[in-house]
Amino acid sequence: MKAKYPMCDFFQVNEVLHCASLVITPNLSEDNLGRKTFAQPSDEIKNGTITFVELEGKTYGITCWHVIESYRKAEEKHGQHSHTMRTMVNGFYVIIDRFIRPTPEYGQPPLDIAIREVNPALLRDLGKKPLSITSLPDIPKDIQHAIAVGFPTDLKYKKHENEAFHQISMPHVVLLAELNGSIPTQRFTLFSELEEKPDILDYSGASGGPIFWSTETEYGILGIIYESVAGSELIGEKAIHVSGELAKKETLKDWIKQYHQKSTHPKCQPTGKIQHD
Repeated sequence: MKAKYPMCDFFQVNEVLHCASLVITPNLSEDNLGRKTFAQPSDEIKNGTITFVELEGKTYGITCWHVIESYRKAEEKHGQHSHTMRTMVNGFYVIIDRFIRPTPEYGQPPLDIAIREVNPALLRDLGKKPLSITSLPDIPKDIQHAIAVGFPTDLKYKKHENEAFHQISMPHVVLLAELNGSIPTQRFTLFSELEEKPDILDYSGASGGPIFWSTETEYGILGIIYESVAGSELIGEKAIHVSGELAKKETLKDWIKQYHQKSTHPKCQPTGKIQHD
């Protein structure tokens, strides 16, 4: 397995170093008597994953556009400021909706990508580290496999502390899979055949997570997950398909350039203990 699908030491140490969960959460909850309180985390609401990269001293968060659309639909349905997007790592750190959707190259389908600049202090608080785009090795031309990392919604569960408070556990998955064909121009698919039927069939929530390439000695980013399918009649009950948006160095730099061209928000500044970025 290792000879055919080499993985460097990074994947044995901290494969979620460059990403975090991104959970859409209501801000208030109401009890049976109609009393409103600050909402505890929910194990039922869908989530996504956010990947962190760095270029020229600035840090950026990348997720899927359909994740941001889900948040905006919740705001439209329940009212402005009714929900937030939280990382749920080392506390409740809020990612404010300042995302833009990059435009694809001419002739390519719309990108399921959302990007915004984030405060580097946020990553330090989360215990995360962005991928340095300028330091990324070139993608090997003969790469035949990749490693997808994300936080599926169906793995999220509630850990009861007491009657009033609880914690939500956010397990992640690491999927080692083969590339279908050569490195593409925009979108690509990974395929993996498991020995047993997977415990969960819906890997939504991993959307926005990184897809890495790896050799025995180095690794880099290949793409961003936008869809995952497992255990269907079409692909077989033991199979998993992961679809990704290609994220080469040049592609990431273009998304960042478009962010600064399209964004109307001021430069990110520290915002104190309230844990916003």
